[in-house]
Amino acid sequence: MNKTGYFTHSDFLKHEMGPGHPECPERLEAIERQLQASGLADSLERRDVPLAAIGDIELAHDRMLVAAIRGLGQQLADDIVAGGPSHVQIDPDTLMNVHTWTAALRAAGAAVAATDSVMAGEITNAFCAVRPPGHHAERSKAMGFCFFNNIAIAAKHALERHGLKRVAIVDFDVHHGNGTADIIQGDDRILMVSFFQHPLFPFSGADSDAPNMLNLPVPANTRGMD
Repeated sequence: MNKTGYFTHSDFLKHEMGPGHPECPERLEAIERQLQASGLADSLERRDVPLAAIGDIELAHDRMLVAAIRGLGQQLADDIVAGGPSHVQIDPDTLMNVHTWTAALRAAGAAVAATDSVMAGEITNAFCAVRPPGHHAERSKAMGFCFFNNIAIAAKHALERHGLKRVAIVDFDVHHGNGTADIIQGDDRILMVSFFQHPLFPFSGADSDAPNMLNLPVPANTRGMD
């Protein structure tokens, strides 16, 4: 019988980037409410969400980025004790609080655990309701609400830890997955297919010379094949 694994954790609700920020804990609460209201929640197999190993994070990210994010979290905790601010800013719209480091590790951990569970035959497929998101996080840079690139980490994990020969990433969002593209471009073991509104932040994806990437920019309010 087919099973869909559902990976989420209360740590994802603790990460927040200030009042009124659009990438907020309520996003996951809305998913949970809809799953319950629709009856789909009863069809899902809830799974544990571990913290990702640093070694798995570094399959997709430079060690200096990982150390910087961890260091910022520790410094923020110290500053709060001394009466400092509750958040540290990464870019104009990306902020950390003291729970961000743990949430980011667990978000990547969910993607890795989902991959492991599918590979082990325990589940057929998986849905990971996680925060922070990931597809804007580049190899050496956190940006666009994202700290670690969860899907790129999972893809690299599948290749390196499970010995797969080929992996496909299908990225669909109003924004181009520039971070995923930065990490996997030129890796002929990974095909990335990305469709997104263009032009729009981060104003990338319309052109790519990487042979393992298929970008499909579409205008706002597109009617698909029309």
